[in-house]
Amino acid sequence: MKYTAILGDKFIIEPFETVPLKLDHTQAILPATVVYGGRNQVYIYTDLEYNVGQCVSIGGYSVGGKKFRLIELSITDYPVLDNALITEKEKI
Repeated sequence: MKYTAILGDKFIIEPFETVPLKLDHTQAILPATVVYGGRNQVYIYTDLEYNVGQCVSIGGYSVGGKKFRLIELSITDYPVLDNALITEKEKI
């Protein structure tokens, strides 16, 4: 599956190649590939099943102004940012 997730509008995510997908920011890495999709968007490629509307949370740090370096993405029911969620689901 290919999922599109938006990451809210508080930060501008710096481009990256891939980051791990985790569950609630734990140490366990889920079987998925997360790639950059735009300043506040990522694509998640995985065989795991999620619903559109599932919340996500970003892990990383500010690098000045609104710029943010993403180092992980988490599936969670407790997102830090408003409007950080899966918006599209596509079978590939």
